[in-house]
Amino acid sequence: MPALPPIRRCSLRQAFSLIELMIAITLGMLLVYVAMAGFRVASQSITTANRLALENSLLRSAFHEALNEVDLWTAYDDPVSTQAADQALRRPQMPFSEMPATSRIMASNPSVEGIPFTESELDTGWDYRYPWPASSSRTWWRANPAEWHNTLGRSGNYTLFSGIGSSPHPWLASQMDMLQTNLGYYALCDYLPPSMLYAYIGPDPRQGGNIDMLKDFVTASNFRNGDGGTEFAQGRYRCTKDTSYLLVPLKPIAGAGQITTGNIRNKYTTGVGANIDSINGFMSRGLSSRKQLDQKPQHWPEVTLQVARFLSHNRFVTLSKIGFTNTLTGQPLELSFTAIGTTLRGARQMRKPGAPGSGAGWATWRGPNETDNDRHLDNNP
Repeated sequence: MPALPPIRRCSLRQAFSLIELMIAITLGMLLVYVAMAGFRVASQSITTANRLALENSLLRSAFHEALNEVDLWTAYDDPVSTQAADQALRRPQMPFSEMPATSRIMASNPSVEGIPFTESELDTGWDYRYPWPASSSRTWWRANPAEWHNTLGRSGNYTLFSGIGSSPHPWLASQMDMLQTNLGYYALCDYLPPSMLYAYIGPDPRQGGNIDMLKDFVTASNFRNGDGGTEFAQGRYRCTKDTSYLLVPLKPIAGAGQITTGNIRNKYTTGVGANIDSINGFMSRGLSSRKQLDQKPQHWPEVTLQVARFLSHNRFVTLSKIGFTNTLTGQPLELSFTAIGTTLRGARQMRKPGAPGSGAGWATWRGPNETDNDRHLDNNP
């Protein structure tokens, strides 16, 4: 018989089963999902970090602008603006009105080569060159502080030697009357020393202005808060205890109509006896609504900076409020803080004289002995 051909053996090859294939696909999808989730978390973290960095930049910018406002007072008076609304407090009887325009001023003679200043009781205004020594007799308050403001003179007739008019010592009474009448209570307190008694002898309007009386313009309906029903002349702490007095801003929230002489002379209950309505009313009149961050990039979220200046409990308060939107949650947030900066006197002496909208600009100071210093709002002509 012929030989049979050799038998060819078929080789067996490895392969995935259907179950193994399904498991492999599932594991692969899990790996891809984990990678995508990780990438998403990393992307969100970067986005969050960028937003937080942007928020920090906003807060930094607003904080620096707030500190600039504390010193420069541009929300109350913008020296370089040609818009009258930006210099509304330069109107008569407002805190940034020009001093020579509000009262007749007779300046003291300055010292020359060591010769002392020549004082005069007839001076009625502010002399920025005057050193204001404590020994100056014309600054003394000559009256009995325990007298009633409508005294009958039982403790002595102080009008014989002190008061507005023909008395031999009219300077202090005239100075206080000029400051209060023309610039308001806030400026009066800023200019006068902390130990000052807020009362002076002046003509009695009930007698046609012919008879002098202990004129107490710090009556319970005005500057004095009437605490305890006291009728004697009071100092700054007693006048401002539990009550506050505003320096009205350029553009208050309640509208330009709030910028009135009445508002800078009205008292507001902010201590004992205060309620939510009195606090809200006080802040609505006091907070500036002018935007400060005009130079921020367009893609930055909106940030508002509001400033309120007021006098309370013997303190000049500068309250700054920064408003912004949380970049993560979209929730509106607010940061409030107070700071110490230039006084109203300092702010006035940084500005050249000019009517509202004049754009007069900033005054420059070259030294106490220079003759080419710029005039400023407190400068005597």
